[in-house]
Amino acid sequence: MLRGFSRAFDLIASEYGYSEESLHDLTLARIRQCVAAITERKTLEDRKQKDLIRWQTRNICFFVANTLMIKEGSENTLAKLAQELTFRPQKVDPETLTEEEQVFGKKIEPTVGSYERFQGLFGVYPGSH
Repeated sequence: MLRGFSRAFDLIASEYGYSEESLHDLTLARIRQCVAAITERKTLEDRKQKDLIRWQTRNICFFVANTLMIKEGSENTLAKLAQELTFRPQKVDPETLTEEEQVFGKKIEPTVGSYERFQGLFGVYPGSH
């Protein structure tokens, strides 16, 4: 319980600049409201920032891929892969997992052009951290 209050006080103080003494005067209901509002706003800002980075990365990859010199009539597979680039984790149906996979997690096999495959270049695989 103490850790929860410490986190809440730190979150509110860092967001609004309140002193610790002024936070002691707030009711529990008001503390919960502040924490919920801050958390929701930060989540939405984080999602917006990540979406922008995804969009930028996909477009940069696409434009770089289109600078390749390709024989006339040939398909630019790199540009196609750039358009298919995804950064969202793949979903796994829990009903298809064995008991061991449910306990330890199932390794998501990287697909061509996936973020997981990109992470694999650095030795980071889903579920390994």
